[in-house]
Amino acid sequence: MNIKKFFIEDIPCNVFFENSLKKLPLVVILHGYNGNKDRLEDRLEIGKKFANNGYYAVIYDAPNHGELNKDNTENTPNNFFYFLKKNVVFLNTIVNYFKKQENIDKNRIFLTGISFGAMTIFNYISKYNVFTAAPIVGCSDIDEFILHYTNNNIIKGIDTTSFEIIEKFNPFNNIIKNYNNHLIMINGKNDNLMPFQANEKLYKLLKEKYTFNNNNSLLEFHLLDYDHFQNKEMFDIVIKKFNKLKTIGGNI
Repeated sequence: MNIKKFFIEDIPCNVFFENSLKKLPLVVILHGYNGNKDRLEDRLEIGKKFANNGYYAVIYDAPNHGELNKDNTENTPNNFFYFLKKNVVFLNTIVNYFKKQENIDKNRIFLTGISFGAMTIFNYISKYNVFTAAPIVGCSDIDEFILHYTNNNIIKGIDTTSFEIIEKFNPFNNIIKNYNNHLIMINGKNDNLMPFQANEKLYKLLKEKYTFNNNNSLLEFHLLDYDHFQNKEMFDIVIKKFNKLKTIGGNI
């Protein structure tokens, strides 16, 4: 297996892949808030696992995380939406870079990630179609997310900068309008940080749209008996689904 570290426009990346004469499907894996690419790999070895299944796997550091957090500062709740918005730009930079590489199948772009990374994916697919997205323990509706945090006294208020960002940054309706491809959502029914109800609603609305449009894309919502937890079982579900999808067509 090839394991390399390098930068894409100053974004630190770890890549994992097996040598192949064929173009490889790309999977970009996004870590959570206050996590980083190395911690996610050390804990779950997810990059290696995807590479063993025939993918070119990329894990990168989000803004002010990992190698980009040189001062080791805490990523506070007030910075959450600022970094979320910036992470969508990071993800687009990563995807566009690898689409141009000769060893990558640009029609087989897979995304998966946890929590903050999952919310980045939801925002990304509200603007761009990828072959398959699998957000894990994230929330697709920022309004619902803020309401949940406020009602449960997790946050006392939203600062002015965050309000300015989120006014035009809720992906929910744009996903319903714009996204047409495979989507696999995984949530924990006891999750107190990321309410699953928004994704359950998204699943039902997309199901109506996909059925009406005779869309053959896979659409699944898995509600597991966990709290805000990310483990190998969740990624095993994702890998199993990705493996089935990478040999078939899609709308991209």
